Amino acid sequence: MRFRLSDAEAVKDLVRFFRRRDYLAVEAEPGVVEVVPIDAVSEVAGRARTLLDLKAWKAEHPDVTIEPVNGPVPL
Repeated sequence: MRFRLSDAEAVKDLVRFFRRRDYLAVEAEPGVVEVVPIDAVSEVAGRARTLLDLKAWKAEHPDVTIEPVNGPVPL
């Protein structure tokens, strides 16, 4: 999944956050983070886990706007 962040400084923090939780996470392009859960049992489970973790990160960074790059994601 790819997410565009409104704050370029937050990109590195989000990448580190996901890596600590066993995701492949990179800055795919300026301001865009791509994350893939490593051990998801299914695509649906991986997506659900990613969204839960993203919500947890967002709670700590309420001023950062996150937009999905590949389509709507409920946050």
